[in-house]
Amino acid sequence: MKTFFTRNNTLLLFGSIAFLAIWKVIAMASTSLVPAPEETASTFISIISSRTTINDLYTTASRGIAGFFIAFALALVLGILAGLRSGFYSFFTPFVVVFRSTPVVAFILLLLIWFDTSLVPVIIAFITMFPIIYTNTTQGIQAVDGDLKEMMQVYQLSGKQRLQSVYMPSISAFLFSGAATAMGFGWRAIIIGEVLSQPAWGIGARMREAYGYFEVKELISWTIIAILLSLAFELALLRLEKHILRWKKA
Repeated sequence: MKTFFTRNNTLLLFGSIAFLAIWKVIAMASTSLVPAPEETASTFISIISSRTTINDLYTTASRGIAGFFIAFALALVLGILAGLRSGFYSFFTPFVVVFRSTPVVAFILLLLIWFDTSLVPVIIAFITMFPIIYTNTTQGIQAVDGDLKEMMQVYQLSGKQRLQSVYMPSISAFLFSGAATAMGFGWRAIIIGEVLSQPAWGIGARMREAYGYFEVKELISWTIIAILLSLAFELALLRLEKHILRWKKA
């Protein structure tokens, strides 16, 4: 109990109480426009208890995982190439700039013209995550210590040995940092993609449905579910990072 009531945890608790109190006051002042916290909580419990919610969660999660792994794999390969060869870096720069600078909504609208609605959230997840992971991977390769590079030349390590023994351990922190950031942005993009493309299943589809019927409690509840889903994957990634990078503590 003593370890729980630290200064930061206490401030977090009071901040949460203050947030709910402000929400309650706004709900009381706005009558039907903003539902009270307890009403939203009741709706939230009703939604997560529904069997159909599993289908929406599974569909959105599978889209996010698919987009993430495609982006991660491609960004890792291309990021390593760009970090090792300036020519590759210059060649890929326009693609990364376009992916990173173009508004997500613009991509979604174009994808809705070109692809099936069920594919749009996956593609937009890839487009959002790829440049972040790619940039971090490239920076990690470029940040490898000069002494290590000299050592690799002296011992005449093969490309595979350099990658396994030097580059991958050196970029691991960059890689996980980029993956965590990409996942945070990616989930938001996926939900936006689902809201606009309106597929049969998905959290964004249910949010769009709630908006169409002006069901504010349902809309807020699905928003909370989206936040919890994103948080769950970020925590899983954090645990994986601690497991893989435990050699740094040795």
